[in-house]
Amino acid sequence: MEELFKVLVNADTAMVGVTFILCQIAKRMLPSPPPEIPGEPYNPWAVIRRMAWVPFALAFVLGVVLSVVFDPEPGKAMLLKVRGGLQTGAYSVATWELWSNAKKLFG
Repeated sequence: MEELFKVLVNADTAMVGVTFILCQIAKRMLPSPPPEIPGEPYNPWAVIRRMAWVPFALAFVLGVVLSVVFDPEPGKAMLLKVRGGLQTGAYSVATWELWSNAKKLFG
């Protein structure tokens, strides 16, 4: 239980949360597909198929960049910062995919 608490309250988790919110904002800016029933309003959370990769890629890129920029150890070598950033980017992508798939299952 203590290990789980450490994972949920560390800096990487904070970066993933910020990344997730920024990706949700970006997702609303992407074009939506036309409604299935003519005359119905557009769904601002839906993204056209050819642009569906954008939030996925954005989650990785933002996760890496935010982790490198806000690294709490200023004397650390840039290569080590990027390595930590890649881990945070992967964590962001896993969180994004988990959210997207859970939303499809239950929504």
